[in-house]
Amino acid sequence: MKKNILYLLLGFLALTTSCQDPEYVLPTADRQGITSLTALFTSGPYVDKEAVVYTIADASVDKYVIPMPWYYPENSDNETSE
Repeated sequence: MKKNILYLLLGFLALTTSCQDPEYVLPTADRQGITSLTALFTSGPYVDKEAVVYTIADASVDKYVIPMPWYYPENSDNETSE
């Protein structure tokens, strides 16, 4: 019984001491909200490459449309899939 209590106490001690306080990260912009959107390819030969970086100038907009290129890279004949 003493072993069980000791293991319980050690487990509780490990759980309470292993938590870290989150580090505060300063914002890079003066205004609140989204400042830019980046579209990445999730499949195909260009996996994890940026397709479009869209900068948001108006903070009051609540719907965003990212203009995706029909061909990527733009000077090629490779069509992007929907």
